[in-house]
Amino acid sequence: MADRRSTPSKKQSISVDRVKTFDIARAPYTSKRPVESQSHSYRRESGNAGNRR
Repeated sequence: MADRRSTPSKKQSISVDRVKTFDIARAPYTSKRPVESQSHSYRRESGNAGNRR
């Protein structure tokens, strides 16, 4: 049972790392755009991904 519980936590940490890497990789591109536009586009992207899945 302990193994089962440790698996999801590991997955979560990986997803968080992925998001952080994505943010860092995208920073140079979004830094040129205004903060408002960046947050809006990010929200739209996450929403689209949810709908597609």
